[in-house]
Amino acid sequence: MADLIDFPGKRRGSVSAYRLRRFATDGSDRGTVLIRAHDDTEARQQADRLAEGLLAELWFGDRFLDHVAPADHPVAACVSAIGDGP
Repeated sequence: MADLIDFPGKRRGSVSAYRLRRFATDGSDRGTVLIRAHDDTEARQQADRLAEGLLAELWFGDRFLDHVAPADHPVAACVSAIGDGP
């Protein structure tokens, strides 16, 4: 009966299952967390919280969505192609 009443802030629509694969700094698997979200944006927000400071990848089925890393994880500031010779 409660799902017939429109409560403020309650979202309507289907919920999808996303997977958050977590890894330690040495690359070892730290488990997969199932995330239920209405859309990619909501899944990314939950992933940031559920990564628990580990490196992580967010997936929806076979579609890669995002790489989640702790704030102190090094990230390349600039990437450029290296030529074959002089």
